[in-house]
Formats: sequence, C-alpha cells, structure tokens
Amino acid sequence: MYTFVIGLQFEPGEVITIGARPGMGKSCIGMQFAQEASAQGANVLIISFEQTADQIMKRILLQRSDHKKEDEKIDVVENSITICDFCDWRSRFENWEGFYKKAIEEEREKYMAYDLILIDYLQLINTCEPQTSRRIEIDLIVTGIKQMAMELKLTVILLSQLTRKVEERIGHRPIMTDLRESGTIEEVSDMVLLLMRRDFYDPMDKPGRAELILAKSRTGRPLDFPLIFRKELCIFANRNTRYDDGGFPEYDKDL
Repeated sequence: MYTFVIGLQFEPGEVITIGARPGMGKSCIGMQFAQEASAQGANVLIISFEQTADQIMKRILLQRSDHKKEDEKIDVVENSITICDFCDWRSRFENWEGFYKKAIEEEREKYMAYDLILIDYLQLINTCEPQTSRRIEIDLIVTGIKQMAMELKLTVILLSQLTRKVEERIGHRPIMTDLRESGTIEEVSDMVLLLMRRDFYDPMDKPGRAELILAKSRTGRPLDFPLIFRKELCIFANRNTRYDDGGFPEYDKDL
C-alpha cells in the first residue's frame, strides 16, 4: 500500500485512472505519484508514449529540484524508477499484445519485481488489430491492464484523456463519462480521479488552484481534493502544504 500527498492509498492489484484534458497536468501528477511511491520503497516502471526518456528524467528532476542535491536526485531515480519511452516500446514490444505477453508469460518474474506501473497515456497505446474499432481496442487494453495488475500483484496508474465535452460544459467540471471510450475504463478502474484547473480556461479564475475529483472509489465515497499547482516545478500539493525531508509534500490531515 502506498500513501500519497493528498491522502489517497493505492493497493496492489488496483488500476487507478487519472483523467484530464490535454495540458491540464495529468503527466505531472502521474510522475509525482510515481516518485512518491518510489520514495516509499516501490520499484516503479514508467511507460510513456508522449515523452522521451530524457524528457521524463528532466521532469522528475525538476519536481525534486528545490529539495535535494543533484547527485542525490539522480541516485533516487536510477535505483527505483525504470523508464520506457515510445522508442523503447516500439523496439521491444511493437504493440500492447507484445507487452502483455512478456509481462504475463515470457518475462513474468521481471515484471513481478515492479510494485507500480505508470502508463502515460491510454489513448496512445496501439494494438495488433488495426481493423478493430477503437472502442473495442480500448476495451481489450483496459481489461488486459486490470488482469496484469491482479496477476502480478502491482498497482497500475493509467493516465487518460477526457473528451471535449468538458470544455462545452458551464464551469468545465469533468465527470466520469468524459473519459474517452469510457465504458470499460469506468468498470475496470478501482479508482477514477479527474483533474481540473480553472485557470487553464481563465487565468484570473482561482490562479494556481486545482481540484482532484475522486469520481469513483471501490472503498469510499466520491469527494474533491483541493490542491495548489506549482507550475514552475510541475507539482501538485495540498493547500498550506508542508514538505518532508525527502522533498515531497506531506499530506495535511487537517485540510
């Protein structure tokens, strides 16, 4: 079990879906969760279809830049976080079926060594069935992700885009049905988190504030987590946040 800055706890076997519109910060908060799990002793695999390994490393170091010396930051990353970018993925797996087969069958012991996998992001994953409708493809991918999480006893954080319906809605507050090709994602996910920043649409509307909406949880009721967004560090934190000795925001139980 891993506890994160906002007080959420993720368990082995769970799929945690984080949805947001492009540019809202879903990669930032996903990388932050990965780092916080790593700081608690987890072995983390980051699979990114959007950024190169160098870009991911720079973002990770940026998130820690105010809090640790450079050599300490690099040691933390190299020892507990593995990065697989699109080029690695294409050369090693080609498509989702190739990765799933290696993780579940051919290289099972290797992938069982991971405690948490971050996937950035769902809509960029391809399969070997180009003739299949995209909805069916997403169904197969998401179902496979859940099976992998349960069989390998690890946590999967799955980042996902939301549809443009969010931008057409008064107030721009996302809801679970805004997940693209959402049916199976909603069913399979043990937890669905939706990220919202009002200043993304209007720079004068609560600048620097954000909300992480817990739209679904198998173990609790839906609720909102009020956050601040430190754009210069690509970090989300509770309002009035303290920082621990490792440089990560601490969860303030009084908020």
